Amino acid sequence: MRRLQSCVLALVLCYQSVAVAYAGDFWVKKPYTEWSAEETRRMLEDSPWAAVVTVNTYLNEIPAIRSGNTAAIAPRSRDTEGDISASLTYIVQFRSAVTIRKAIIRSAQLRDHYDAMPELQKRAFDAGADKFLQAKFPEEIIISITAQANNSSYAALLQRYWSDQSVPKLSMKTFLNVGSEKLPLIGYAYEGNTIQLTFARPKQFAPETDLSVEFVIPHPETIQEFASPQTNTIEEQRERLKFKPKKMMIDGEIVI
Repeated sequence: MRRLQSCVLALVLCYQSVAVAYAGDFWVKKPYTEWSAEETRRMLEDSPWAAVVTVNTYLNEIPAIRSGNTAAIAPRSRDTEGDISASLTYIVQFRSAVTIRKAIIRSAQLRDHYDAMPELQKRAFDAGADKFLQAKFPEEIIISITAQANNSSYAALLQRYWSDQSVPKLSMKTFLNVGSEKLPLIGYAYEGNTIQLTFARPKQFAPETDLSVEFVIPHPETIQEFASPQTNTIEEQRERLKFKPKKMMIDGEIVI
């Protein structure tokens, strides 16, 4: 596979901390319906239940995605020296945790101006929200990963890459690590730009247990190879995001 090492000027891996406990722990101090927009964003992106992985690089070229005889060229974002930037962002969340689901609902409330809704519309919204929150996962842990790219060509390639994945393809490189136990992937789904990973819930779980989500992501430098009919090989880099169960406790129980 053709390597693009000569055209890469920078590679930055940026992890947002998952261990930060915000002053007062707003998710304990007040109901989710009172979370601010910033608090909601924190819960979804930078909390004990969520983290962000960003891969940035600079390339000399960005591929076109062809459909028939038509090529869609990505908008080209350049740095001060004229090099094209490429950025992939992954938002990782424990979707089975009710705290994350509360933040999803709160985000929808803020987006749809819930307070200004007519009463009938509010009741319909509340019914859907209650059903979403009441879902139980006694046997499973669900991890969602939202994949985003900073230009349309890479977004299209990401969609093709993740649509092509399956449990058999990911089983040897995607795990939920709980202490010394390496839990295998038992379910995979992809829709829009969101990946859903399902793992069996461990029988025992202690606050001091080591917990991490292990997965691979296609490197922005080489994902364009996926568009070539001559190869289906993409360089992947392994990520292992660590979480702290003791930070995920509410009312003395680990919420996960």
